[in-house]
Amino acid sequence: MSTQSMPNIAPLANEVFEYSSRGPEDGLYLERLESFMDKCLAEIKAFSEREMRPFDETRRSVAEWHAKYLFQPQMESSKAAILPIAEKRQYVRSVLMDTSRILETLAETSGTQSFFLAVDPPDPLDHGFLGGSLKGREFWRSLRYGGEHGAKAFKQQCLKSGTESDSLLYNVAPASVANSSQISQASSSNTPARTVKAHLYDTVRKALRSASGIRNAEMKWTNPERLDTYNVRLVGWPEDIPFQNPSCLKTDQNRRLLESFKSGTTKFHNVRMNHTSHPEDQSQANEDDDFSWAFDPNGGSSPDSVGPENTLAALPRPVTSTAPSVVTESSSGTGSNTREATPSENSELFNPWNNLDPSVIYEHESNPLDWRDEQTRSRKRPRNEDDNVK
Repeated sequence: MSTQSMPNIAPLANEVFEYSSRGPEDGLYLERLESFMDKCLAEIKAFSEREMRPFDETRRSVAEWHAKYLFQPQMESSKAAILPIAEKRQYVRSVLMDTSRILETLAETSGTQSFFLAVDPPDPLDHGFLGGSLKGREFWRSLRYGGEHGAKAFKQQCLKSGTESDSLLYNVAPASVANSSQISQASSSNTPARTVKAHLYDTVRKALRSASGIRNAEMKWTNPERLDTYNVRLVGWPEDIPFQNPSCLKTDQNRRLLESFKSGTTKFHNVRMNHTSHPEDQSQANEDDDFSWAFDPNGGSSPDSVGPENTLAALPRPVTSTAPSVVTESSSGTGSNTREATPSENSELFNPWNNLDPSVIYEHESNPLDWRDEQTRSRKRPRNEDDNVK
C-alpha cells in the first residue's frame, strides 16, 4: 500500500511563498497510471454486476469516496488551539497549503481557476502566501502591482487598520506597530517609483470619490477641466508640475504630489456648495412671483382689466334655483290652473342671453392699439415661397 507524501513545508523566506504540489511529470509514469486506472474501472464494473447496481452509480460512489480524501484537511482540528508562535506559523502554513491543494484539485476536476493571497500582518517574519490554481497564480504574478509588491502593499494596508489584539499575538506593542508604520512613511523617499506611483493613484482616487460622492469617479490627469462632470474642481496643483499621468512624471514629482494631497494643499473642491440660495434672493423671487394684485376679494374686476374677452364674466347673472318653476295659466271663464314648467321653458326663463343688452358689450371696448408700442404690436407671419399669393 503506497502512501502519498505531503509536500515539504519550506521555511519562511524573505519573499512570497508560493504553493507548488507537483514536479515535472514523467510520461512513462502517466502511461502506467492510465493502465492501472483501466484495471480499476474493470474491477468497479465487475463489482457493480455482482451487486446488481448500475455501473455509473458505482463509479460515482467511488469518485465521491476519493473526493473525501482530496478535500478533507490533513491535520486534526484539535491542533487549532492556542499554539506557540513557531507552531502557529507551521499550522497556518499547513492550512493554507491544504486550501491551495483543494483549489488546485478543483481546477483539474471542474476547470475553475482561482488564486488567493494570505498575509499575517503583525508577524514580521511573514511575507505572504500565494495559493490556488496554476493559472491563477500566474495571473497574480503578471499583474502590474501584483506579486511581491502587491503582498507588501496588502500587508501594510492591514497594518494601518489593525487592532491591538492582532499585535498582542506576537507580543508586539501597538506603539511599536505604529512606529513601524511611521518609519515606513518616513522612509518614503527611499521607496521605489512604482510604490510611490501606486500610492498617488490610490490617494487621488479616494479624494476625488469622497469629494464628488461618485463611487466610480476617475481622475482626469491631462484634462482637469473635465472634472466639472463630477461637480468638483481641482485646486492647489503645483504650478511647476504639468498635468500629466503619473506614469509620465518623474518620481520626485509624484512624491511631491502625493505629499501635497496628503497634507491638503492640493484637493478637490465641490462646486455644488457654491450654488446655495440666499434669503434675500428668495424673498425677491417671492415678490416677483406675487399675483395678489389680480385677486379681488369682492368678486369683481378692476375697470382696467375688463375687456371684450371678459365682459361676459363681469355681467350680472340671474339667480337660478334648482327648484322646479311653476307656470300659472289663467282663463277668463275658469279659475287659475297651476302646472309645473317644462325643462325647455326653464332654460328659456333662466338663460342670461335672452335679456342681454348688446350695448353693454360695446361699453367696455378697449382702446385701439398703439402701433408705436413694440411689445403689444402683433407680428405678421412671414410669407413663404410656397404660399400662393394672388
